[in-house]
This record gives sequence, structure tokens and C-alpha cells, in this order.
Amino acid sequence: MAEKINDNITKRFPWLLSPAAPWIFFGIAALIATVHRLILGPQSFNNYVIFERSFFHLLNNTNLYIAYPDEQYDLFKYSPTFAMLMAPLSLLPRVAGVMIWNLLNMLLPVWAISKMNLEQKKKNLILLILFIELLSSIQNAQSNGIMLGLIAGAFVLFEQKKNGAAMLLIALGFHIKLFAAVAGLLLFFYPGKIKSIAYGIVYVSLLAALPLLIVSPDQLMLQYKNWLELLTHDPAHELNYSIMTLSERVAGIHIGDIYYLIPGAALLVLPLLRVKQYSSYGFRLFFTASILVWVVIFNHKAESPTYCIAFAGILLWYFTGNKSKAEMILTILAFIFVALSPTDLFPRYLREHFVNPYSLKALFPIIIWLLVTFQLLVREHFYSPIEKLRMRMA
Repeated sequence: MAEKINDNITKRFPWLLSPAAPWIFFGIAALIATVHRLILGPQSFNNYVIFERSFFHLLNNTNLYIAYPDEQYDLFKYSPTFAMLMAPLSLLPRVAGVMIWNLLNMLLPVWAISKMNLEQKKKNLILLILFIELLSSIQNAQSNGIMLGLIAGAFVLFEQKKNGAAMLLIALGFHIKLFAAVAGLLLFFYPGKIKSIAYGIVYVSLLAALPLLIVSPDQLMLQYKNWLELLTHDPAHELNYSIMTLSERVAGIHIGDIYYLIPGAALLVLPLLRVKQYSSYGFRLFFTASILVWVVIFNHKAESPTYCIAFAGILLWYFTGNKSKAEMILTILAFIFVALSPTDLFPRYLREHFVNPYSLKALFPIIIWLLVTFQLLVREHFYSPIEKLRMRMA
């Protein structure tokens, strides 16, 4: 049924077969959305202001992790390396910096997904359905699109036997948001594991030391100390959407995050025991999808825009191989609760009285992740559409 729907869609919208279409559409949309936010004023892209100012705070040897109410609201919560990486944009006029930042967040996922070994129409459909979530993220000038692009891009580069470049993307992601390190599990599928780990250690170390270009070693160590203190004491956002928060608000379960993370991590890595499946592209893509969902639903600070990462994983899972009617319904429900629930297309009453108070945005990603994990553990064949086509032609 899903294949018939896909065929009907592409017949009515032939541009879905164009490799250039997502680049043009997403690029124009990013520019329009950015102009709109610029017109509204700095308060509408406060996240970018925080990122931009972090470089100057680092340069001036001031604490990155305290409040600067005269410049921004909320705190900078990323690594000192991220503050240093913001230098090229921070030194530009703010209008140009915001434009480039949002273009990166929209187009890096386009690059990563467009390079995957899937049919063009499936890649374009994935991006089209993902569009609302990515747009929501850049309207807040957040870094989620970049994180999605770095993790998915690492998978693409591993597939291209560019292990060093893949580890560089993971190292960059790690210095933006720590959960990117989970993507390092992908190296199990590819030869040269020891060399890849060495690449990772070198890249993480060099990036950690990058701020030494403008600060002293003592000052950098103090910034890392301040960062660690912030991470240790920083509470979860009131409107966060994770398995921890959902179980707390729906079932009244109040336990530490560690009681979720340990079994969650065990379930995540358990499919890696199926070494014989490593040769299947479909299995590797399924596992990548599992990582993209896992890093969000097990993140106690996952906000609504963060779900563009998890939703991309859901779509990659759905469009890999033929899915049943039940799996299609689950994906549609995920689209409604993940992509549509924060918008005006979703009933406001349901959003304010059910979705937000009970963190229901996380519900269907959690269900689908458990299903993906089960399939990774028991399924015998993981044929991607490209692999099926090659089998028919053989």
C-alpha cells in the first residue's frame, strides 16, 4: 500500500524525482523564514544571539556559562569549542550570520539524506515530510538541523569508506551536543575500527584544544570546569519531551535518569551482536535510524524542535523496505504528534491540555523505536529499495 501511495504522489508531483528540488526548496524556505525572524527582532532568534556572543565571551576571558541579561536571555550550554567554532559567523554582520546559520541547519540534512543509497523519490519524500520539523527548528535558530546532518552524514561517509571524515563529523557533533558520540557505534559495521577510533580521539582532542588559539590553557581549563558545573546542575526544560518525562507525567514514575539510560543503552547496542547482518545496507540504515531516535527520546532535555532528529530516523526506517499498514499508521501518528502538534494545524486545546502537559510528542517515537529495535533483533532480511531493485535485475 505504501508503495502505491508513493507512486501516486510522484506521478502527481514529478519534481519529487529531481535531485535539485530539495536544495532549492529548503534553501529558499530558510532564507524566507530567516528574513521573517529578523524583522521580528533579536528576541525571535535569541538562540543565535547566544551562540554569536559566546565567541566574544570566550575571547574576553569571561565565563561562558553565566547569564548576560543585557545581551540575551537563557544561558550558553555548549562547549568552549563550539564558542570558538562560531568565530566566522560572530565576526560577520548579524544579518549575514543568522542567514548562514539557518542555511546550514536546513541544508546539511539535505546533503546527508540526498547521499543515502535510496531511490530519489524516497529521499525527496523523506525531506519533504521532514520539512515542517526542520522549519520549526530554524525558526528558533537552533542547532538541531546541523546535529541531524552530522550524524546522518557520518553514516554516509562511513558507507563511502571515508572513516576519518566520518569521525570528524562525530567529533564536531560531540562538541556541539554530547549525544553525537552515540553515532560512534556505527564504526562497528566497517573495517578499520582501530584506525577510526584513533581518528576520533585525535579529532576530539584537537577540537577540545581549539580555543587555545585565543585563550590561555588556564583560562580554557576554567571554562571547561564552568561547563561541567553547568551540566551537572542544569535542570531539564519545563517543556521537554523524553521517555523519562512522559513516564513521570503519564504514569507518575519518579526515578533517576540512569534507570532509563542503562536499559535503553543496552537495547540500543544489542543488535550489534548480529554480526552476520553487518553486510546488509538495510540493517545498517535501520540501526542509524535507531540512533537518531534514541538520542532524542533518552535526552531528558529534548525540546520540541529537537525532534527533527528523531523524526528523520522514523522516516528513514519507514522508507527502508515495504512497510505494513500498521507501520504506516504508526508513522502517520508520529507525523501528527511530532510535526503537526506544535503548529496551528493541530487543535490548540489538545496541545495545551494533553500533548504538552503529558509530553505526548515523545509517545510514538518511543513506540516506533521499540519496534525498530525488535526488528533489528529478529528480522532476517533488511533489503533497502536499491538492494531489492538489484536483486530483481540479477
